[in-house]
Formats: sequence, structure tokens, C-alpha cells
Amino acid sequence: RFQKIQATRAVFLQLDPSLRVLVLHHKDCLDHDTSARHQEAPRRIVAILEAMEKDTELSESITLSDDFEPATLDMVMKAHAPEYVSCVAELAQKVACSTCPIAFTPRVQSGVRRTPPAHLKNEASCDTLFSKGSFKAALRACGAVTHAVDTIVSPSAPHRAVFCCVRPPGHHSGVKGLLWNAESCGFCIFNNVCVGAMHALTEHADEIKKVAIIDFDVHHGNGTEDIIR
Repeated sequence: RFQKIQATRAVFLQLDPSLRVLVLHHKDCLDHDTSARHQEAPRRIVAILEAMEKDTELSESITLSDDFEPATLDMVMKAHAPEYVSCVAELAQKVACSTCPIAFTPRVQSGVRRTPPAHLKNEASCDTLFSKGSFKAALRACGAVTHAVDTIVSPSAPHRAVFCCVRPPGHHSGVKGLLWNAESCGFCIFNNVCVGAMHALTEHADEIKKVAIIDFDVHHGNGTEDIIR
């Protein structure tokens, strides 16, 4: 029976290639350096891609592509406050020649939230890190989602579904990044899903009137809630 299912799937994919899922990934996302032992590390994406490649049935059902542009700052500012985006861009310039990642949360606290120095998060216990490749990776991750939206909405779309295999993640990043009542940025820089949602609502307003965001995670997507409110 399983072989019949496989054969049937193969026939459908051959008759209608748009049934293949477009998987978007770019090597820029691997340049977000969070240290070797960090749980949100480049190896997480590598493991996903390797699993796809090893699974013959799955690999035949997808199309892997890195043919998409990073998001522009204007795109990102549809979901995030300009002062937050500027803070991240300036931080990227400061670490351009750095060889080690730095603590991200206290920089957002001081640069955007204007938190007094005595109340800044301890850098030694900060779980969200920022490296010379982080800004580029975050923009590329947002670009993947906006490209996914453009692909699906297109009347001549070659794919009906898109999976964005990107990092850093984004659902803890609110309008101004770190939420006022949060102690951490939660590994997140830009909320790529919300950037994509706002792109859909503004650039494809004739076709898209509402967007549903379904967030599967062990933690509340407080950043996403902050933006969509």
C-alpha cells in the first residue's frame, strides 16, 4: 500500500509540478554566529537541509532555491519602528570587524528602550547574540518570507506552498524589538513572519485582505502579538 501511495504521489508531481513545495534557504542565514554551543545555531538549519536531502520521498516533493533578495529596510519598517531598525543597522556597523558575537538584548535596551545602565541585562547571561553576519542574515530571512508571499500570490505561481528555512527566528521581536515587559529578545532580531504579513497586506492589497499567523512554539510569540495588535 505504501508503494502505491508513493507511485500515486510521483504521478501527481509529474502532472502538476506546482504541487512541489518551494523551500527557500540562503547561505547568509548561516552567518548569524551565536557561538558553538548555542541552541539557535547554524547547525539547526544544516540539520533540516540534510534531513530533506536524505529523505528520498521528501526530496522529490520539494524544490530548493536561494534565488531571492534580502528585504529592504523599508520592508522591515512595515512591521518594526524606524528607531529599532536604525539601532540594529548601527549595531551591524559597529561589529563589522568583530570576530565574536556580542550580547544583543542590552544594546536594544539602551539604544531603543533607553533603559538606565543599572538595569541593563547582564551580558554574561544574555541568550540573544549579534555578530557581523546577523544583520545580513535577518534581512535575508525577511526577504525569504516576502518572496514566498510574492510567489504564492502570483497568478502564474510555479508553487502553491513555500517553506522558508531561515534564521534568525523572529516571533519574540515586537514593534521595537524587545518588548517593554520582556527580559530577553528570545534569539530574535526581526520578526520575519510579520514583515511578510505586512508585505502581503500592503503590496497585495487587492488579493489579500487578511492574514492568519499560526505560531507553533513552546513559548508565546509575544513579538508577533505586539506587531499585529
